[in-house]
Formats: sequence, structure tokens, C-alpha cells
Amino acid sequence: MPLSDSATWTTYLDLEETKSWLQFPDDASNAQDANLQRIIDMACEWVQNEINRPVAPTRFTERHDGWSGEYIMLHQCPVVEFVSCTEWQSSGGPITLGESTPENPVEGIQIDYLTGRVMRSFAGYSWPRPFFPGSRNIEITYLAGYNPVPPVLWMATAELVAHWWRNTQQASRQVLRVTDYDPTGTQDSLWAGVPYRIQGLVAPYRRTVIG
Repeated sequence: MPLSDSATWTTYLDLEETKSWLQFPDDASNAQDANLQRIIDMACEWVQNEINRPVAPTRFTERHDGWSGEYIMLHQCPVVEFVSCTEWQSSGGPITLGESTPENPVEGIQIDYLTGRVMRSFAGYSWPRPFFPGSRNIEITYLAGYNPVPPVLWMATAELVAHWWRNTQQASRQVLRVTDYDPTGTQDSLWAGVPYRIQGLVAPYRRTVIG
């Protein structure tokens, strides 16, 4: 599992921007900001849990086994920035591996930024070579997520905040609201859940992991 530098997913909706989306009046009191921020944080976490990937660029540090051959798969993708890679070569100690590119074909690693696949490479024309064999002797630090945040994910998250805000902070505690959680509109529900339209927006970004 990733040794994430952040204990939780990163929040990517701005409070003031969200208040504007919810059409708060300009002279509105700030007394409800704390509750709104909690809902924003929860919505951002829900979306990232649902799609099983970070949305905002988030820093991760991972350890992998060098026995895997010339390829390893990072736990998070897409990668937006490579930070560092260290390979421990037994008694030879730690070796810093840079990113090999066509413009700078050094001995190091190459990264498929879309899928998170990392290849160990020779210098020159980046011919693949095995990682040094070992247990958890490869450490990679990188940023994964999207920059900028895709408009569809921004909209889905903002709409989820609006949905939860209206159903928990603006609705009467005595009245159950009919929402599109029930597509027929014929049943009240004790918990409105997440509307199908929001789930449909995030579905194309969902990453399926087997095993």
C-alpha cells in the first residue's frame, strides 16, 4: 500500500467558490462555513473513494520489490509529476535513479504517466533492464491526480455538496424530501444517498482494481 504523505484524500473544492455555486448571498453570515467545509471535505473524499484514484494532485511514497523484473506498477494514477526514485543495491547501498527521456536518456526509470507503469532502463536508447533484486528495495515518490481537476469531476462534487447541504442543513427536520435517489419519485427515503445523476458523472473515471 502507498505510504501516502497525506493521511486522507486532498480536498479540491474551494469554500468561497462553493458558496458562490450554492448561490449564497454576498452578505451571508459566515456562521455556517464550518458545516459547509465538512460537507465539502466529505464530498471530495466520497468522489475519490468512488473512483478509486486521487483527483487533486496528491503526493505518495511507495516501496516495491526489485524481484518484479524490469516493470513495477504504481498504486495511484494518473501520475502528474515524478519526484524521486531510490534503488537499494544490497551492499552497494542506495542509488538515485532519474527519469530517462528521449531528450535525456540516462540510466534510470521511465514512467507511463497515464497508467503508472514504471520501467527500469539502461542509458542510451532506454533499453529495459531488471531492477536490482530485493524485498521492498525500490522507493518511489510521485504526485498522482489531475491538474487541473476535470470539469466533470468538479461538477459532480459541487452537485454532491449542494445535494447534501440542502438535505441536511436547509430541509426541515420534520419533512422527508423526495430526491432522485428514487428514480420514480414515488417513495420517500430516510437517507437520500447519492443521486444517480452524480454517480453517472463519476463513473467514467472509476478505476477497477482486481486482487
